[in-house]
Amino acid sequence: MQGDHPGAGRGGADDDCIVDIEHDFIGREAGEMKNWRPIFWLMFVFAWVGCSREKEVVSSPFALPVVTLEIAGNKVQAEVADTPQTMASGLMHRKSMAENSGMIFVFASERQASFWMRNTHIPLDIAYLDREGRVKEIHPAQPLDEDAVVSGSTRIAYALELNQGWFANRGITPGTQVKGLPPFPPRQ
Repeated sequence: MQGDHPGAGRGGADDDCIVDIEHDFIGREAGEMKNWRPIFWLMFVFAWVGCSREKEVVSSPFALPVVTLEIAGNKVQAEVADTPQTMASGLMHRKSMAENSGMIFVFASERQASFWMRNTHIPLDIAYLDREGRVKEIHPAQPLDEDAVVSGSTRIAYALELNQGWFANRGITPGTQVKGLPPFPPRQ
């Protein structure tokens, strides 16, 4: 599109994108735009402050909330699976997981827990926790194994899946307290 803008009519695809520096985006003279500057600065400040605040719960690339757990001085970023849908899919179809990342499953009530590794390609350890966040048991789980990994306890409130060897490499055993867990029972 050709017009009477400086530099217009040179040809090419960029002719449609020429901006008239004498007018702002709504056609007002540039001098009238000065009244809007304080508003733009306030919007910038509010956006910056809102984005810079540290949040306890963030979101994962898989659209799940993430909490920071502390286990014997070690920090873990855990995706939260607390609905039937997120619990059913878990860590399925993932090929890897960062060293200090995992998934925390929050059961609707205390139970004997059972997991399998269908479509899960990462070797994992599953720690079963009670409602106070104490590790009751830790079990290895092999990729794609459909045999159930069943808890011995019937009072399990959470299950924490981390890369296989994570607990042993840090000397974490049953009885260790996990801090920062999502509420139990989960809010539905």
